[in-house]
Amino acid sequence: MTYDQLVKQLTADLQEAGQKNISPPASMSDAEARDWSMGNVAEAIAKAIRDGLVFDIKGSATVAELNAMPLDQREDGNIWAVKDSGLLVNPEGEPLAVTAGDLVMWAGDTWSRIFHLDLTGYATVEQLNAAVAALTAAINNAVATEKAQREAADATEKLQREAADAALQAEINQRALDVEFDSDELVFTKGRMVVNG
Repeated sequence: MTYDQLVKQLTADLQEAGQKNISPPASMSDAEARDWSMGNVAEAIAKAIRDGLVFDIKGSATVAELNAMPLDQREDGNIWAVKDSGLLVNPEGEPLAVTAGDLVMWAGDTWSRIFHLDLTGYATVEQLNAAVAALTAAINNAVATEKAQREAADATEKLQREAADAALQAEINQRALDVEFDSDELVFTKGRMVVNG
């Protein structure tokens, strides 16, 4: 098979896998359906590799970044995930309309769409960073609240201890005054009153 034929076959196999993946068997759980779907895609890619197709998944880029890429930096088999929607310029033909999630491959002189990967159910980096920041803020808030409550409880306990100590000291002082009252004539000893003289 020629390179163009291999690319066309891979494209057809991936499209077929995509069609299969739309309706997984009803008896499958969500996890089984995901695994089955990934297996369909992997099977098409493995078949293309066995047939001799060489390709390299380069990463993701916007339409503007792909269009700005110099021709001498594009190699046959380079695959990119498209981040947004737009038109990819083909130097030798019609532009290729793409949407976010399309996988496109450079095939010597044109871009071709080989697969659409629906990423709507996945979090973006910004969403993950926001979730981590929110979690960090919640943890910091909980720690600060716990610390403030502990400090308030400690302060209340200290005030209660000081009040109890002051009340006890006042009682001790009052009893001391009671015992010393007019000690020349009247003395309290072990709860009994003794009169001198």
